[in-house]
Amino acid sequence: MYISTSDMDIIKFLQLNSVEQENAVWDGVFLTELETEEGSIALFNVGNFFVELLYNQEEKTILAINPFRRLDWIEKYLDNINLSDLYN
Repeated sequence: MYISTSDMDIIKFLQLNSVEQENAVWDGVFLTELETEEGSIALFNVGNFFVELLYNQEEKTILAINPFRRLDWIEKYLDNINLSDLYN
């Protein structure tokens, strides 16, 4: 099942299987990336929510997909986000 990211909400996203979630994330808007001990975390805007994609660059594997709507969760990313990306 494919749902356009413009029609996506977090409930629909959670109902998708892992492959569909990955596709929805790639169709979203990339905002920034952070490096952690566990791997890299890419932040995306998908529809009306955000998704953290934790991945291992060396193995080229996705370790976790974490959708959220709480704006306080993006505080750690704010110094790296160009807000104009959300409007393009």
